Amino acid sequence: MVNNICIVVGEPSADLYASRIISDLLSKKPNLNIFGVGGDNMIKSGLKPLIHINQLSFMGIVEVIKNLSVIKKVLNIVEREIKSIRPDILILVDFPGFNLKLVGRVKKYCKKVIYFISPQLWAWGEGRAKKIKKFVDEILVIFPFEKDFYSTKNINSIFVGHPLIEIIGKNSYHSREEFFELHQFELSKKLIAVFPGSRYQEIKKHLPVLKEVIIKFSSILNFNVGIAVSPAIDIGIFEQFSSLKNVSLITENRHNLLKHSDFAVIKSGTSTIETAIFDVPMVIFYKTSWLNYNIGRHLVNIESFGMVNIVAGKKIVPELLQNQVTPTNIINETEKILNDKEKYDSIKRELLLVKEKLGNVSTTKMVSEIILNAC
Repeated sequence: MVNNICIVVGEPSADLYASRIISDLLSKKPNLNIFGVGGDNMIKSGLKPLIHINQLSFMGIVEVIKNLSVIKKVLNIVEREIKSIRPDILILVDFPGFNLKLVGRVKKYCKKVIYFISPQLWAWGEGRAKKIKKFVDEILVIFPFEKDFYSTKNINSIFVGHPLIEIIGKNSYHSREEFFELHQFELSKKLIAVFPGSRYQEIKKHLPVLKEVIIKFSSILNFNVGIAVSPAIDIGIFEQFSSLKNVSLITENRHNLLKHSDFAVIKSGTSTIETAIFDVPMVIFYKTSWLNYNIGRHLVNIESFGMVNIVAGKKIVPELLQNQVTPTNIINETEKILNDKEKYDSIKRELLLVKEKLGNVSTTKMVSEIILNAC
């Protein structure tokens, strides 16, 4: 019988996914004690927080090294609580650098360990597979190719579908006319979505480049531009764009932006999958510090870094990495696709195939049932 559950996440997107699972678990069993590391969404859903994810929002190897003392402190806090409560289930959600260290220290205090949104061992860190096999009882994967990967390592996994399929499918949306009127866009013009990132470190690297792109999109190419602002980011950072003609800051229900966009300029990450689900052609970009990039490129063993291209098994949308992330390159790739109807339509068809690969199940209910039946 499951009575006590510890959940540990470290990312805003994982906070959203886990919050839905918490809500479903408590609807089925209201007396569950659910504690751990999470964000605002999980806390609203019923998590008893030990630490907020804001304290762990480090990106890149260099930033992690700089904050090792903070990570160690959080690890000790979580370990102490797990040792005291001895949960029936420990649920790890993504965040492998922290979670794989934690599980080695606390597995003996938990009846079962479930890893939801497994570490991307297929991209780097295949050596971690031994640790997964030793300390994790069940792995719940959200991409079909991950199941194939784990089978080659003799590790059992369950494909539960991508939670975004469910989330996006249940959202309510404005009509194009309503959305354009709300944000003072012109109906006769194309709408370009710009997703600069959800962390200050990312935005600091991306904004100088995107500023030139946004100005040219809005003033010279005469596009509408919607800038997606993460709730975790102070909107003041983007105030420099608020006075530009044809530009609007989108702070709520950013899925409405994607639903009505003709093209997207997207920072690599979860948002590329969201964009694929709406079958919006895109250019993916990512820029990090020189040191992070040069360390990371020797560790990663995949050809593409955009998740959309990884799921597709080929490069269906352009990717710009590090020194390639320039205003000229972003604008050229955008115009190349928008000015070629055949290419544009081909990308949309490929994105529909990516969406099909992400599953068509209720991920939330499937995961919560697995959790409740684990003991």
